[in-house]
Amino acid sequence: MKFNFTILLFFMGFFANAKYTNATIYYTDGQSEKGLINSFLENNFFDFNFFGTFEEGLIYNDKSIKFKLNEESEGKKIAIGDIDKIILHYEGFDKEYRALYIRNINRKGILEESKARIFLPLLRAGKINLYGFYHRSTQYNHDRKMPSSTTTVSEMFYIQNANENYAIDYYNIELQDVFNLRDRLANPLKELLKDCPELVEKVHNSFYEDKNLSKQEKKKMKEQSKATWKALQKEYKNIPMDQKRGDLLLFHQYNCKPFEDFFSEYENCN
Repeated sequence: MKFNFTILLFFMGFFANAKYTNATIYYTDGQSEKGLINSFLENNFFDFNFFGTFEEGLIYNDKSIKFKLNEESEGKKIAIGDIDKIILHYEGFDKEYRALYIRNINRKGILEESKARIFLPLLRAGKINLYGFYHRSTQYNHDRKMPSSTTTVSEMFYIQNANENYAIDYYNIELQDVFNLRDRLANPLKELLKDCPELVEKVHNSFYEDKNLSKQEKKKMKEQSKATWKALQKEYKNIPMDQKRGDLLLFHQYNCKPFEDFFSEYENCN
């Protein structure tokens, strides 16, 4: 990958001018500090995704953050391994990031061992924590006569059992996953909810019970599912744009309804 000198200077200037933000750091040993931090967390501008996994290329993959108690005090670096969560304090609202390992899912829906630990933006806390962010990617056409680029913005979601130190990237489904789509969707959910056996069984049945149904019964189930999906999308479409713009939680509630139902049931599971 080639960088020209102008782009290199831009990156250097961007890093040099990064601002400190009011924040509270909660450490893995139970202690906390309030002060100012300087990291990519408050400068969501671009991603480095040159090598490694998707998560290793994210702006949230800070190996350390710079922290100081106030403007006049000397700064120090704090490794991500020492941090449980960070809360950024903006005018009128806070934004919470939790440091978690990421367990990717293979084509059969089996969780792979954690490779990356990153800061994830919390959308909703509970027995199942939901994280999410918008990811922007750009593809370039290097045609000499007519160079162009296409930028897409997609929603990314991660889920975490509050008793675990890792999150699952269950929403990131790729083309090759469609050949084992049931396993790809069901197995991570069963792993996530494993301490609630009755719900695990319900998850299994919801994905596999149609195998024992007749063609007519399968057709009816498919039609009902399609009708439910259309009704949800119609309801979501009718929500005013200024209400749903930038609201990832609302998007998830309408576009991931089956998962939302399982998470809701898990909150009441003993």
